[in-house]
Amino acid sequence: MKNALLLFMISSYAVPVVIVSEAHTNHTSVSSIITSPEHRIMIFVCMTLMGLFTLFYEYLRRDSMSFFIICNLLLAIFFVIAFDEDTLIHNGFAIHALLSILSFMLYFFLKMNHTAFAASLFLQIVFADLILDALHTKRAIYTEEALFIANFAVFYLFLHFIASSSTDGCSERVEILDEDDASFQRRG
Repeated sequence: MKNALLLFMISSYAVPVVIVSEAHTNHTSVSSIITSPEHRIMIFVCMTLMGLFTLFYEYLRRDSMSFFIICNLLLAIFFVIAFDEDTLIHNGFAIHALLSILSFMLYFFLKMNHTAFAASLFLQIVFADLILDALHTKRAIYTEEALFIANFAVFYLFLHFIASSSTDGCSERVEILDEDDASFQRRG
């Protein structure tokens, strides 16, 4: 079920990725593309679909912290899309989205302690710093934003495959059998 949901998430996210990729030459940021009148509605619809699939996926993960962080991220994304790039609300929710992504990555790095998660989290912090520096110096941030988003997508995909391989059911069955054997030996 999670594999199918991931496929639906990727499919619904593909349209905004194509739109942003094709429109980037005329814009200085991802935000300027997703809030433009010509793209806003289509991106909002696709992100809503992706959000629904993501919420169901996260529900199946059965991790309340992960679900909470993703809910915050999705809320921030919807506000970022809904408000023009030059508004305080847009910028506040863009920072909220950035912090939600970093929180999600930090949470799973600490939870799973995987080297690839550490490397990805490190890169994400570097990309976040580059975004903030570009904003501070009033430079275009499209490349930094795109790298930040792409790195999170890779992290999320990697998390899916790592979690899927570690919860294939075999290790859980072994633990249950071991507990049953221990209780059987104590009783016997």
